[in-house]
Amino acid sequence: MYKLVSTNRLLREKNCHGVYGMKTGYTDKAGNCFVGVVKGLNGKTYISVTLGAATSDGRWADARKLLSYARKLK
Repeated sequence: MYKLVSTNRLLREKNCHGVYGMKTGYTDKAGNCFVGVVKGLNGKTYISVTLGAATSDGRWADARKLLSYARKLK
């Protein structure tokens, strides 16, 4: 048995149904970044991209809003 540890906050949230892929990153030029994939209630797949967040908390807040919005699309 293996235990995986991640700093990805969205993986630990129970209200992120439909999210099935994500990647975070940081560079000096782009800031805190996030790419996520979510399936909407309409069955379509949406890709969310956030760039330039000043903080890691800002990145998560932006990503959470976009993914939540896309997931609710009918």
